Amino acid sequence: MKENWKEMAGAKLFVDKKLAQGNIVVFSKSYSPECKLLQKILSEYNLKNLLYVDIESRQDCTQLENYLQILCQTDARSVRT
Repeated sequence: MKENWKEMAGAKLFVDKKLAQGNIVVFSKSYSPECKLLQKILSEYNLKNLLYVDIESRQDCTQLENYLQILCQTDARSVRT
């Protein structure tokens, strides 16, 4: 990942604000089978503070994914099943 923090600043601010709301936040893409499965599983628990954030239609989707990789300390760009 060669992107610098300045280029990622908007994505960082967006993600940090969502996480600071005190919700369980799932950043997802609607076409992802893993995301669909996770939503199905979580829906069974009737969680009141669950927030889904669809990132695929955002212009900064790549920057969001890059920042989420940093937060999760992983090289993976998606959830592995």
